[in-house]
Amino acid sequence: MLPVVEIPGLTKAEADQRAIDLGIDSPTIEIIRESGGLFTVRATYPEGMIIPGATSAVADNSAPFELTGLSQAAVDEEVAVFKGSGSTFTVIPEAGNLFTIRISPPKAPALVEPPPTVVPNAPDLDGYVLCLDRIRTERRPGMGFDRTVSRYQAYFNRAPIADVFGMAVERQGPDDNGSTGVARHRRIAAGIYPLFTHASGATNKYKTIGYARPANISMRPWPCIGVEETGSRSGILIHCAAGYLMSTGCINLTSNVISAGTNLLFSDSWARVTALIDSIKEHLGDRFPNSNNTRLPHVSLVIRDGALV
Repeated sequence: MLPVVEIPGLTKAEADQRAIDLGIDSPTIEIIRESGGLFTVRATYPEGMIIPGATSAVADNSAPFELTGLSQAAVDEEVAVFKGSGSTFTVIPEAGNLFTIRISPPKAPALVEPPPTVVPNAPDLDGYVLCLDRIRTERRPGMGFDRTVSRYQAYFNRAPIADVFGMAVERQGPDDNGSTGVARHRRIAAGIYPLFTHASGATNKYKTIGYARPANISMRPWPCIGVEETGSRSGILIHCAAGYLMSTGCINLTSNVISAGTNLLFSDSWARVTALIDSIKEHLGDRFPNSNNTRLPHVSLVIRDGALV
C-alpha cells in the first residue's frame, strides 16, 4: 500500500504551489476540484516511504500482478486491452492448455491536473444525458494508433450536473460501427445511444452493480456502464483505465489530458466512472435497475464530433 497525504480547502494558486512543494519527494500529485471553487492536493508516495501525517493508504496501481488460469483467447483479450495503456506482459504456460499472464502496468503520472470546466451545451434531450464532445486526436511517439480526446459533461433534463464532468479518451477514427470498426478497433460513431447496467458474464471483468472496491487495477470486476445499439460493435463500455488508453472501442474517463504524453491515473479514472454510476442512481432513484444488463430508463450517451480537429 502507498501512503497518501491530502491537503483540502486550497485556492488554485495555493494548490499549484503545494503541488510544487510536495513534488520534491517524487509522489504522484493530484489536484482535485472541490465544490465552491476550492481544491484538494493529494500526494501518493512510493512504497516504503515513511510520511509523517499520512492520512490513508492506497493500492499501488503500477505494481505488477498476475492473472492465472486463462485460455489463449482470454490472454489475447487481456493483451488487447492492456497493451494500449503502455503495459508490458509475460505469458507463462500452465497445464491443461491454460496460461498465466504477468502484467506490469504503466507508471503513474507525476501530476494529475483537474479537467477544464465545460461550457454547458446541453443536447435537446430529456432525462439523464452523458454528453461527449470530441475535440482532437493525438498520437504518442512509439504508439501504433491515435487516441481521440473528448470533454464530457452530464445533464439532467438539460441542466448540467455540477460534479460529473471531465475528459475522456477513445481509439482512433474514423467513426465506425461496422465490421471494419471491429477489425481495426476504431471509435464508435457520433450519435445517441441508450445506456445499460452491465456485467461481462463468466469473465467477470466489468460490472455496474457489484464492482470491486476500492480502486485496484489488479482487482476485477471494474466499474462500467454499457453502451448499446452500436451496430456491429459489441461490448462497448464506459470504464476506467490507466496509461495511454485501455480500449478497443470503449470510452475511458479521466482528468485533464494536456498532451499525447499525458497518462491516465487508474484511481482517478475509477473514481470518475463510479461518480457517474452514483449520479445516475441518485437521479433515477427507485427507477435504477436492481440487476445488470438492464436498460437504464431515460439515460443516454450523446457523442458529438462538431469540435473535432
